[in-house]
Amino acid sequence: MTRALSTVCLVLGVGIAGASAQSSGGGLHETLASASPAMARCVERSRAAGEEPPRRLEVRASIAASGRVREARVTSASPPRLARCVEGVVEGLRFSRRGEATRVVFPVSLADR
Repeated sequence: MTRALSTVCLVLGVGIAGASAQSSGGGLHETLASASPAMARCVERSRAAGEEPPRRLEVRASIAASGRVREARVTSASPPRLARCVEGVVEGLRFSRRGEATRVVFPVSLADR
């Protein structure tokens, strides 16, 4: 019997480096939260491929002053397919313009509904 799982991805918090207090907010949480459905699809594909996704991921991203993500890396232990997919999702995000480049680190909770 196959059990369909629905996954909820929650960005739990964001650590910001290289940003002034004035520029550190500006939609980071909202933009990351908007990626939750795509990250949930990553988890579902990972499971379908026989991988065992962890309950939590940690992701590091470098954001250019333009708001484009220059690089994203899953820094916690995770299956390769899941890591590549999540990195691709984060690299596709567009944040609001900033006065300077920013690095963020954020945990993502992966929970079944």
